[in-house]
Amino acid sequence: ETKDPITAAIGIVQTLQTIVSRSRDPNDKLVVSVTQIHAGSTDNVTPQNAYINGTVRTFDKKVQELVIKRMEEIVYHVKPVLSLCGFKVMEYFTWNKLIFRNQLYFF
Repeated sequence: ETKDPITAAIGIVQTLQTIVSRSRDPNDKLVVSVTQIHAGSTDNVTPQNAYINGTVRTFDKKVQELVIKRMEEIVYHVKPVLSLCGFKVMEYFTWNKLIFRNQLYFF
């Protein structure tokens, strides 16, 4: 049984993009950017882990809370579907209470 963190990462990234288009008031200012995906270092071998990094930019605390909630729902929904086991989910780093940097790790 192969656990493929790349497939999970792709599913998560695609679904994260719907936060801006489907989960918030269109008048709220919000940018969700996936800026890095890292997995594996060789050909023909399924990697054991994947790393996704990005930023969330908004000025509204309620929008921040909504984004965090939606990100957690997305990640926890993808995990059982793809039979992933044991992964460090998210770390949030806040600067000026305006920007979140989100990291997702799959082990």
